[in-house]
Amino acid sequence: MPEHPKREHVLSLSTAFGDAYLLQATSKEEMDAWVAAFHTACASLFARQRGKVDTVRLLRSEIAKLECSVDLDGKMRTMAELQLSAVRDTRSRQTITRDIEQWEENVERLIVELYRHRCYLASLLGNEMPNPKSILSSISKPTKQLLSRVGPLNVTSFHALVCARFPMTTATLQHRAGGGEGNAAQWTQKSTTSQPQQSQQQQQQ
Repeated sequence: MPEHPKREHVLSLSTAFGDAYLLQATSKEEMDAWVAAFHTACASLFARQRGKVDTVRLLRSEIAKLECSVDLDGKMRTMAELQLSAVRDTRSRQTITRDIEQWEENVERLIVELYRHRCYLASLLGNEMPNPKSILSSISKPTKQLLSRVGPLNVTSFHALVCARFPMTTATLQHRAGGGEGNAAQWTQKSTTSQPQQSQQQQQQ
């Protein structure tokens, strides 16, 4: 998406590590062509890593799973907020508050994955790219406050923050490429649900 406030036809290329590279095209048409080319190449790699031939079908399946995961984690966060309103013990409130923060981060990470897959699918089908405002409108208030202190609020800065929360390593990428992590929804769900469960166990103890 356009990322530079003073230059035209600039797009941002973000890596799995959160690094961002700004690339300037000579026209909007060329910029759109580069964006489509990047997304199409990433979609093809995504399908090859999972041994799939029908990339469109795979992406639609992954998008559906991610949407379910976003909905589930959102409900878990809401339940924790309701629980917090009924608890008066200071220590219990602190535990629940940490759980809420973790669920918020879980949802934000899933939203990034969902946006990425939707971009891939749109490029393959020749459809209009998803509106970046859809991802920015889903950011929690604490995340918005944090990003506003360090720079402009955009998809690139948000993606970098999510990557910083859940650092990616080369070994992890190679493991995912080899099929060791399963699909995207399973991978995000596996890594993002562990912390709140641990906190709940501690509370019960």
